[in-house]
Amino acid sequence: MVGQDILIIGVIIYFIKEQYNFSDVRRLNFLFIPLFSLFQFLKQMNFNQGIYVLWLGIITVVSLAIGYYQANHSKVIQEKRVVSYFTDQEGREVPIYRKVVQSSGGTHYLFGWLLIFVFQLLMESFLFHKAITVSGSSKEILDEIIKDIFSVYRVYDTEKTSWYVWALYGISSLSYTYFLGKKSPEFKEKIVQKHVSVS
Repeated sequence: MVGQDILIIGVIIYFIKEQYNFSDVRRLNFLFIPLFSLFQFLKQMNFNQGIYVLWLGIITVVSLAIGYYQANHSKVIQEKRVVSYFTDQEGREVPIYRKVVQSSGGTHYLFGWLLIFVFQLLMESFLFHKAITVSGSSKEILDEIIKDIFSVYRVYDTEKTSWYVWALYGISSLSYTYFLGKKSPEFKEKIVQKHVSVS
């Protein structure tokens, strides 16, 4: 148990630290996996259940609000990164740059992430009458952090993830991407267009 607790604390510290660093914007994280999440939600959702449809409406409102809140406080920067060189007529090496867009969520992103996690626990309690325990919550928070750090892990965890988790992640993530694109032209260009190299 002690080793597991240390692992959980270490992963949480790493996850928090990463939110204050700038990381490269990739379509995989900001577009493809959120769209995959919505696809999984649509596969699992039973629209004949009125209570599920009601909860879906609540999930949509909460997710859109949190996505907007996170994007509104996130930072986006663009830098030129050397990817290659060529030799000009005078024999000098001239660098070729590629525009790299990076983002950082910071405190507000972490707060929004925590709100989504708490909302997920509340749904499990009210909708499926699952007991909220410290050990169970610790395991879930570790699982969600790992999925955020290694986004592709969500693709391989389709059987264990419920429809409302897919909906929460998919809608909030796409909302975050959309509003961050509205805020930052560089971010939007990176998401919808290919890399541009400049010399």
